Amino acid sequence: MKTLFVFGLACLFTACSYPLADKPSPGVNVFNAGEKFRVNLPEDHSKGFTWVLSNEFDHQAVDYIKAVWHGPEKGVDFNFEAKTPAKTRLTFYSIMYHDTADVKNVEIEIK
Repeated sequence: MKTLFVFGLACLFTACSYPLADKPSPGVNVFNAGEKFRVNLPEDHSKGFTWVLSNEFDHQAVDYIKAVWHGPEKGVDFNFEAKTPAKTRLTFYSIMYHDTADVKNVEIEIK
């Protein structure tokens, strides 16, 4: 029974892991319409910084699902779904209070 539980848990975590958009700008990450994908960024809450997604992207092309923090070693996944053929840029800001420490751009093309 314990083995079955561990196997089921492993399948759950594997199923929830979408393909990674890992090419930094100006590289382009290509996904098909209907495909889910993620952007992973390092985030250690003990340092006080957190990543936020700018709302300035093509919402017709990409649907933001949610962010999931996996701890200081694995960072945060921003999960998306590709909707319609288009190109858009996802911009993320690393902030502490009102100060911006870093900016990451990810170029997305939907086919």
